[in-house]
Amino acid sequence: MLSTTRLAAPCLLTVVGTQNDQRVVIERSPRKHARRWGEPGRPLAATNDYRLLFTSAADSGEKLYQTSSSRYEALCGLFADHTADQEVDDTVLLRALTDPAVMQDITAQHVIMRPYSHEIRMFVPRRLVEGQNVERRTSNVGPLTFDF
Repeated sequence: MLSTTRLAAPCLLTVVGTQNDQRVVIERSPRKHARRWGEPGRPLAATNDYRLLFTSAADSGEKLYQTSSSRYEALCGLFADHTADQEVDDTVLLRALTDPAVMQDITAQHVIMRPYSHEIRMFVPRRLVEGQNVERRTSNVGPLTFDF
């Protein structure tokens, strides 16, 4: 259904299950799709980068597409030595996601999902909340816990 439903605009969907082999990035256009599956024991990354569906998007003149491949390569490089048996804590993930070679000026939040432990955590870049009275909240919804 995520691959075949007609859409109004292109998008990337990251789909994960509770097991490491249940993860895929679905690259979508309104009528086409491509699936990029995670390799066993390796991280699966997505950075607004159509790696299979629109391989010539970087030539479009759009800044998002012109920088997405380098952001993808930078993110993958930060975890090049990572193995599946290594636990990665949120601080390490956030450090990678906020690396200047990875993060965009338009980034509004980072979401870290750990389906196996039923956790979803959302982090907002400091620049968007500085000077505002913001408190950390936790909400339990069914089996999931959201931090925001």
